[in-house]
Amino acid sequence: MKSPAKTLFLTLLILIGNPLSQNFNYSKSITLEELISKEYTNETQKCDLALVLSGGGARGIAQIGVIEILDSAGIKPDIIIGVSMGAVVGGLYAAGYTPKELDSIARSINWGELLSDIPERSIMLQTQKETESKYFLTIRFKAGKLLIPSGYLAAQKLLNKLSELTAAATIRSKKNFDKLPIRFRSVITDLTTGEAIALRKGNLGEAIRASISVPILFMPYTIDSFYAVDGGLRMPVPVEVAKKLGCKRIIAVNTTAQLIPRNQLNTFNKVAEQTTTIMQQDLIASERLLADVWIEPDLRNHNSTDFTNIDSLIEWGKDAARKALPKIFETIKKHEFIKIDTIISTPEIPGLKNLLRGTITTKMLTEKLDSIFRTTAAESMFCSLRAGTLFVKFFGRRRKYHLIISGLEDLPNNINDSNFTDNIKKPLPLNKIHEIINVILGKLIENGYLIAHLDSLKQKSDTMFAFINPGIIDSVKFSGNDITRRWVLNSHIKLSKGDIFNKEAIKQSIMNLYSTGLFNWVSYDLTTSSDNKIILTIKLNEKPNIALRFGLRYDELRKGEVAFGVFDDNFIGTALKIGAELWGGERRQNLKLTLQADKIWKTMLGLRMSVLFNRSKYDHFIKMEIAKTDWVESFGTVFSLGPQFRKLGKVVIELESRKVVVKTVGTDEKKDFLMHKLCAKSATDTYDKRQFPTSGKKVFMLLEMSQDILGGQTSFTKYFAHIESAYSAFWFTFLPWFTAGHIAGTPPFFERFRIGQSRMIWGFRGDELTGDDILAGGIDLRINLRKRFKRSYVILGGSANNIWSHTQPGKSIKTIWCGGIALGLETPLGPLRVGWGRSSLYRSHIFVRFGYDF
Repeated sequence: MKSPAKTLFLTLLILIGNPLSQNFNYSKSITLEELISKEYTNETQKCDLALVLSGGGARGIAQIGVIEILDSAGIKPDIIIGVSMGAVVGGLYAAGYTPKELDSIARSINWGELLSDIPERSIMLQTQKETESKYFLTIRFKAGKLLIPSGYLAAQKLLNKLSELTAAATIRSKKNFDKLPIRFRSVITDLTTGEAIALRKGNLGEAIRASISVPILFMPYTIDSFYAVDGGLRMPVPVEVAKKLGCKRIIAVNTTAQLIPRNQLNTFNKVAEQTTTIMQQDLIASERLLADVWIEPDLRNHNSTDFTNIDSLIEWGKDAARKALPKIFETIKKHEFIKIDTIISTPEIPGLKNLLRGTITTKMLTEKLDSIFRTTAAESMFCSLRAGTLFVKFFGRRRKYHLIISGLEDLPNNINDSNFTDNIKKPLPLNKIHEIINVILGKLIENGYLIAHLDSLKQKSDTMFAFINPGIIDSVKFSGNDITRRWVLNSHIKLSKGDIFNKEAIKQSIMNLYSTGLFNWVSYDLTTSSDNKIILTIKLNEKPNIALRFGLRYDELRKGEVAFGVFDDNFIGTALKIGAELWGGERRQNLKLTLQADKIWKTMLGLRMSVLFNRSKYDHFIKMEIAKTDWVESFGTVFSLGPQFRKLGKVVIELESRKVVVKTVGTDEKKDFLMHKLCAKSATDTYDKRQFPTSGKKVFMLLEMSQDILGGQTSFTKYFAHIESAYSAFWFTFLPWFTAGHIAGTPPFFERFRIGQSRMIWGFRGDELTGDDILAGGIDLRINLRKRFKRSYVILGGSANNIWSHTQPGKSIKTIWCGGIALGLETPLGPLRVGWGRSSLYRSHIFVRFGYDF
């Protein structure tokens, strides 16, 4: 029931009001219901002002600058409608990110990495890296038919980032885009029907990802019942959606690509982009006629795939928005702008008159009044504008309560400190309780607990009991795993029932699953049950498990070689890999049948069993000239077992048994014997990429025994270690390396060390010198020519090498100094190196090396 004072105040406002003046009425109070709401409170369905954002790839980042100017001018839309990059920018703004936060996100993202589908090598298991090292092409089959990829990129990393940024908004809005801080629509094109669809519900991150599915470049994304591609195909600037929603005024921002000059149409991507741009011209022209304000930043022919110069893009967006402000004000002033000449406040609030006087939008006035109200001790506030006079009246005094917070007991110590969990002894009004709870939630979200929320707030006498749910998962589900067994999926994820949802844990889980190579993309969804319990659903898009793989390489020693493999990557859904591989050329031929498990259940143990045949040609040198050539054929089995860790590599015990036949070329000489080996191997590969890495290291260590006691006919023990690293500064990469090895006993000649045992040695093809001991080291300097030629390099290097036999006199052992220069180029088939080297043996060598090693 209203007090007499409130009733009298409202009556006077009505009596003195001028019916010809613009009126404004607003009231505010602090209630318990407001504090315990778990959803955003945007319930309005009106649409006085819509902001429509186009696509344009990197050019769309300019829209952040437009939003920043509009926001600072107090112009906030009732709804945002975005397509492609406009869906990214607009979706995040609608989710509650400020323009400054959008600016920070755009600058901090490594866009080149984000738009890459290659799994981060740091999260791949060592055996996964070894499998990928041979091949440049994989072709898959589904139901016996060749599967033609529907797009070049699955955009997994982009999806991961969008999911991370939108997780809290998705769960707080209960997947209803009308309940975001600003209403939102993500426009897609349904590839099945050809229709443009404005998504209004669902997982916000996935809705944005679906809108950015540029045909050919990105794979279509399945969302709800739609097979989604870029909404810009049908609506490059989706003003029509705003019109259909009944929006009264529409501000449209166009950052779509401009026509590319003829002399620059020199790549497939640019021709495809030009084709799309031409098709969009008439659509853009028709959408422009529907908009009240059309903002088109001058982006200086900036390429839609060029994610450099973020600062300039945002500034160009700001410039365009500033120029458009007069027209925007003219368009919306009849309904939204009000003028305040005089302010009457009861009681008097210092600084209130200076804060509110002048011309202002109703939305900005409402926000400022809310801000002022929070600084007072009043229980409620009533405001009304009549004839240029703003009347503000504060009523009552807020009741104070003791606050007891629970729910944070299981969090790490850096989160669960006394400031959060101890009783707050000083009584607090509801607005202060609200602020404290928001600070706690902000701290939790900052530390990765993205869906932390206030679960309940109950009053008992003069005490408020607050229970904060940091995001406890009630159940974990999987969808889309038509083949893969649930226990396989569980072995890769870091979250289970009862765990607290955390940004790092879900990111690690998603990338663990994606790095298996079994899925086109992996995402997650968060929903709440009828009793408000959190359900985590891991969503999967499986690749067909039958695959053909191809490799190609060339060097002076092996000559040209090809590799071909047939695999079942997910045998009966168990993630076991069964493969038949054939590789070789003129100087070697290999066949291998393999059963491999990268990890067994939730252990870190890996397993590999192989049956193999090998035939290789070995040249024997005297004074650097070929004196004799042998063919070595072997048939046998290999079994290896051992733990492997994503960052530390693998340690395995390996048993090998082979039947070996040695045949001398040009003679009838032939020798055969059994060779059994017991090996302990350690391998680590932390390089950041396969071709020309810029950081990380490779370490390989081996202890190998072949003794009579194992039942074979050879007797030797081999020790070997190789380490190499990459360190980068600016466009320079330094690559130091070191190799050492020793063999005790009498090994067969093909088990001895070669001068090119682990890497290319300048001035040698690699097999001219052999020995029982090796000690070598060197450093290469690689210069990135990215300013002129992308993915191309100049390489300079030098090394010191020692290789000798047990029978060789110590005085005859001399260090061989080597150096050289080469050009390097990254290609889709593997790295290409062309160069020249010279050694202190007065030997020069020109070399060409191409492709991945196998």
